[in-house]
Amino acid sequence: MIISKNILKKFIKYLVAIITAFCCTEYYNHYNYQIIDGDTISFGEHKIRFQGVDAPESKQICKCSGKNTHCGQIATEKLKKFVGKNKLNCKSESRDRYGRSIGECFIEKDGKNISLNQWMVYNGYAVAYKQYSQKFIPDELDAKENHRGFWACEYFQPPEDFRHKKRNKKNKTKKRKKF
Repeated sequence: MIISKNILKKFIKYLVAIITAFCCTEYYNHYNYQIIDGDTISFGEHKIRFQGVDAPESKQICKCSGKNTHCGQIATEKLKKFVGKNKLNCKSESRDRYGRSIGECFIEKDGKNISLNQWMVYNGYAVAYKQYSQKFIPDELDAKENHRGFWACEYFQPPEDFRHKKRNKKNKTKKRKKF
């Protein structure tokens, strides 16, 4: 029996994909972790960035109930409070350009396995990072519709827009200084 080259190529690509996924998946299952911000956790030197989630930056300001508040700090505190001293289970399958693992983290509460990624978006303390995943878009829409978390604020800028504006401001300042 003769196998066509196309079928053989597809089989080899499929096999390589399975081996790569199996070999590159990292699992973290610990009590010893640190919550860095609303979308990043570290296990010692290993950092995990929540896949499909973008939380406000630490210096990002929102206007809630007539007051300027630090959205990023609030997001971090809400995540810390929700996680408490529970054991984290994280699964990572890729890395970002900064060397952080990209993954999803879970805790067990009341007999349920809860995704921290989804919890942050559903409760309005982060947005779905649509550029990288469609998974949490329904959670963001629900939070927005029901005015949960930062969606209840008078002014909330998506983190990606905040970073973009900040970068543009830096670039304009650099350009002005040159003669």
